[in-house]
Amino acid sequence: RMPGQDGEDFLRIANAKHRGPIKIILSAYVDDFFSAEFQSSYHVFAVLRKPVNTKQLHKVLNQAISEYE
Repeated sequence: RMPGQDGEDFLRIANAKHRGPIKIILSAYVDDFFSAEFQSSYHVFAVLRKPVNTKQLHKVLNQAISEYE
Protein backbone atom coordinates (compact mmCIF):
# COMPACT_ATOMS: atom_id res chain seq x y z
CA ARG A 1 0.00 0.00 0.00
CA MET A 2 1.13 3.54 -0.69
CA PRO A 3 1.22 6.00 2.19
CA GLY A 4 -1.24 8.87 1.87
CA GLN A 5 -3.04 7.67 -1.25
CA ASP A 6 -4.26 4.54 -2.94
CA GLY A 7 -3.61 3.28 -6.44
CA GLU A 8 -6.74 4.86 -7.83
CA ASP A 9 -5.75 8.30 -6.47
CA PHE A 10 -2.31 7.89 -8.00
CA LEU A 11 -3.69 6.90 -11.41
CA ARG A 12 -6.23 9.73 -11.38
CA ILE A 13 -3.41 12.25 -10.80
CA ALA A 14 -1.08 10.56 -13.30
CA ASN A 15 -3.77 10.55 -16.02
CA ALA A 16 -4.59 14.20 -15.41
CA LYS A 17 -0.95 15.21 -15.81
CA HIS A 18 0.36 12.63 -18.31
CA ARG A 19 -2.01 10.76 -20.63
CA GLY A 20 0.72 9.24 -22.80
CA PRO A 21 2.79 6.93 -20.57
CA ILE A 22 2.13 3.21 -20.63
CA LYS A 23 0.80 2.13 -17.25
CA ILE A 24 1.72 -1.30 -15.93
CA ILE A 25 0.70 -1.91 -12.32
CA LEU A 26 2.74 -4.20 -10.07
CA SER A 27 0.77 -4.92 -6.92
CA ALA A 28 0.49 -7.47 -4.15
CA TYR A 29 -3.16 -6.43 -3.83
CA VAL A 30 -4.63 -7.58 -7.13
CA ASP A 31 -8.33 -8.21 -6.69
CA ASP A 32 -11.60 -6.82 -8.02
CA PHE A 33 -10.14 -3.32 -7.55
CA PHE A 34 -8.23 -3.83 -10.81
CA SER A 35 -11.22 -4.96 -12.87
CA ALA A 36 -11.32 -4.62 -16.65
CA GLU A 37 -13.49 -1.51 -16.20
CA PHE A 38 -10.92 0.03 -13.85
CA GLN A 39 -8.08 -0.74 -16.26
CA SER A 40 -10.01 0.79 -19.14
CA SER A 41 -10.96 3.90 -17.17
CA TYR A 42 -7.35 4.66 -16.27
CA HIS A 43 -5.77 3.36 -19.49
CA VAL A 44 -3.81 0.64 -17.69
CA PHE A 45 -1.96 -1.67 -20.07
CA ALA A 46 -1.52 -4.55 -17.59
CA VAL A 47 -1.78 -5.50 -13.93
CA LEU A 48 0.76 -7.97 -12.53
CA ARG A 49 0.67 -9.57 -9.10
CA LYS A 50 3.75 -9.33 -6.86
CA PRO A 51 6.02 -11.17 -6.64
CA VAL A 52 6.24 -10.83 -10.41
CA ASN A 53 7.39 -13.75 -12.50
CA THR A 54 10.33 -12.52 -14.60
CA LYS A 55 9.12 -14.27 -17.77
CA GLN A 56 5.66 -12.75 -17.37
CA LEU A 57 7.15 -9.28 -16.82
CA HIS A 58 9.32 -9.57 -19.94
CA LYS A 59 6.32 -10.73 -21.95
CA VAL A 60 4.17 -7.78 -20.83
CA LEU A 61 6.97 -5.28 -21.40
CA ASN A 62 7.59 -6.64 -24.91
CA GLN A 63 3.86 -6.47 -25.68
CA ALA A 64 3.71 -2.88 -24.48
CA ILE A 65 6.75 -1.92 -26.55
CA SER A 66 5.30 -3.62 -29.64
CA GLU A 67 1.93 -1.95 -29.22
CA TYR A 68 3.32 1.53 -28.76
CA GLU A 69 6.19 1.51 -31.30
